[in-house]
Amino acid sequence: MKRKNQSKSFTEEKQVNCSYTVLKKYLSDRSRPEALKHAADCLDCMEKLVATESWLATRVQENALLNDKSQIESGVLLSTVDRYLTARQKGKLETFLAQDKNYLRVSSDETAYKEFQQLLMAYDSPSTIKPTPLYLKKIIQNRLAVKSSEVAETSGLVILLKDGIRLLSGAMEGLFVMPDTGQAIATRSTSTLQQNNDSGALQFMLSGSDSGQIQYQVVQDSEDTAMLTIHLENFTVLPKFVNLKKEGRLLHSFSMKNNVAYFPQLGEGSYCVELKDYAGRITRRMDVHVFNQ
Repeated sequence: MKRKNQSKSFTEEKQVNCSYTVLKKYLSDRSRPEALKHAADCLDCMEKLVATESWLATRVQENALLNDKSQIESGVLLSTVDRYLTARQKGKLETFLAQDKNYLRVSSDETAYKEFQQLLMAYDSPSTIKPTPLYLKKIIQNRLAVKSSEVAETSGLVILLKDGIRLLSGAMEGLFVMPDTGQAIATRSTSTLQQNNDSGALQFMLSGSDSGQIQYQVVQDSEDTAMLTIHLENFTVLPKFVNLKKEGRLLHSFSMKNNVAYFPQLGEGSYCVELKDYAGRITRRMDVHVFNQ
């Protein structure tokens, strides 16, 4: 009997119509680690999780901007999609459509039903697709890091430097995108890109549980590098140090005598920014993944 290969590469062709109920398990705190472990070996399930996280991020952002929003909880929508897919696979879709209480609730809400259809379209993508891009893997890896981290607050950004600068993913709570580059933090960079290209800057505000706020600014300071600026606001006590690591190796360590730190010329790679208090504990951490393609 052949043993199932447990070390499939992300470059292999994705599994088609996997019967594993990845959404149901992912939504359960108890079985989420199992779901993530399975998704690491199954591109079909990995893509469902990526679609789910992308949809959740979009839904949170849109609901913050729109008054006319769905009253159906995100968890209800996701679990309804999961049961729909399971019923369809087992040939019991007609029974599901007629009897499932949450589906009947979703279908009676115009906004929620549109979101339900969008999720189904995302999960019903053609099986002959290109290999999953590396940045999509990083999105899920950020989720794993946040859940397993002992740091008080952990967050992550996935950024693409191509024809400007774009945010691909933000695994953060309390994240607000600040699109007005006219309000950008004053930086030391005088690059042509920063001065003449509005698409060369992104700003984010992150509120913390200690009432302090961190404003992040990412500026494209050359064609294939970016500068990260961190501005601390309303902290009762400033952190003692801010460290920058690349793939586990310490690159810079600054004493926080004021509330601003600069990290220029960040090329493609995985970085980690850590804030340390006077006891040497890491109080906040942000993972930054930069890609050029």
